[in-house]
Amino acid sequence: MPMDAVKKSHTSTLTEYAYKEIKQLIQNGTFQPGSKLVTQDIANQLGISRTPVVAAVNRLVAEEYADSIPHQGTFVKKLSVKNIRDILELRLMIELYSVDIVIRNMVFDTEAVKELRSAVEEYRNIGPRDYDKAMKVECDFHQTIIGLTENSEILRVYKNSRCIETTYQMYRMANMELSTFQDTYQEHEKIVEMLEAGNRAAVKALLEKHIRLPLNMLEWLVSTGRPIGGLSL
Repeated sequence: MPMDAVKKSHTSTLTEYAYKEIKQLIQNGTFQPGSKLVTQDIANQLGISRTPVVAAVNRLVAEEYADSIPHQGTFVKKLSVKNIRDILELRLMIELYSVDIVIRNMVFDTEAVKELRSAVEEYRNIGPRDYDKAMKVECDFHQTIIGLTENSEILRVYKNSRCIETTYQMYRMANMELSTFQDTYQEHEKIVEMLEAGNRAAVKALLEKHIRLPLNMLEWLVSTGRPIGGLSL
């Protein structure tokens, strides 16, 4: 392999590494909303050169994890109450719309139920503040459902909205115990059963209840004036 190709491959690998690390640091709250992403400091922290870090940060800006402000720098994207509300309403719309298509496609996808049931098992033993695990499990489950629409554009919009990531970021900022949502986690098995049975109305009703919980929780946090670090009105 030519040397320039080797260098390009190496840089690409380091960029992907930096992207994943910075993204995780944003998701787990190490890099707080509104905090500045200083590429040289991050490069030193990761033990790599600044070039792949800059590329990774630019990608995070494109995916709206961060905002680039001319002459000031790049900052972790701030969340607002309206922003979270808008994202959750989009999630509700996409998931309810997808139910009919998913049920139709499941008839022809014999592995679909196995995949969903396997995802349900991951909900067991989530710790009271294990936000990272809960977020990943929730993302895997619901993205699997949306993937069964076999519509790449719907799945792309759903993933790019980061609706579940945003929900858990809200819970983390409010320091809420995830045991509060234990009943919601148990609903996932019922969702799979109803999808398998082709019960469209029941699936939609349960999904609406399921997704409205964080919406209601958001309104409760605002109405009670509970501190939510980094969240603006």
